[in-house]
Amino acid sequence: RRITAMKKNKNFLLGGKESSWRPLLHIYKTVRIPWHLLIAVVLLSFGEQWVNVKLVEYTSKIETGTMVAGSFLIGYICYSVVSFVFEYAYDLANTTGNAQMGRNVRQRLWGKMLRLPISYYEKEAPQQLVSRVTKDSTFAYGAVTSVIQLVSMIYGIVIAMKPMVEIFGVKSWIV
Repeated sequence: RRITAMKKNKNFLLGGKESSWRPLLHIYKTVRIPWHLLIAVVLLSFGEQWVNVKLVEYTSKIETGTMVAGSFLIGYICYSVVSFVFEYAYDLANTTGNAQMGRNVRQRLWGKMLRLPISYYEKEAPQQLVSRVTKDSTFAYGAVTSVIQLVSMIYGIVIAMKPMVEIFGVKSWIV
């Protein structure tokens, strides 16, 4: 009996709704996701991490003053330009994907809101309804790209630590 009372209290605190990942995942199933842009964001994010790790070698040589003339300067400029191109292309793909996904979610929400009974609108505040259609719909794409950025950052840390472990061994893990 105590467990059912706790469940009732939990439902009361959540407004009668149980918390679940199903409604969130259902949004992604029913909305057209711009997969080509998501794939581009993934590839560009990983490429940007790789180029930035390569660029650190050149930056460290500049700071220590151990740079060699000629080829060093060409390599540094090339990696800097490639880094800029990756960053710009990533931002472009991410912004375009965010706009398309937000539009698709808004269209889906608007269609759903048109079919709701009038009693629903009497219970909800108008500001919340407008916020759900306009502002909250942009978070759908942001959640996906946040996961992509997390995985990309972990990849960047791994490829940055690999040469350090090869040079310094176990000592490189000491912070």
